[in-house]
Amino acid sequence: MPDNKRQKLRRTILRDEFDTFITAGRLLKNSRAILGVGTEFISKKFGIDHRKWQQYENDRVKIPNTLLLKIFVFGLSFWCNMPDNAMPQHMDKDL
Repeated sequence: MPDNKRQKLRRTILRDEFDTFITAGRLLKNSRAILGVGTEFISKKFGIDHRKWQQYENDRVKIPNTLLLKIFVFGLSFWCNMPDNAMPQHMDKDL
């Protein structure tokens, strides 16, 4: 089975298993994009190789519980040294 079909099947299984519309990796990727930071920047803040971070975002490997706990408790903006009320530059144009 080609990699793209295998990855699509894995995402479907994950969504069905957790009864959700989006996988944890996709949620992680969307959250990082909203903050307007790259994979190299955010992975460095967490002390993770950027290729491993990309694997997390693409649901190729399971995200460790310790990483999920850090994100859940503090949020990604904490790790990016951004105040909670700060809005990424590309988001405040409409305001």
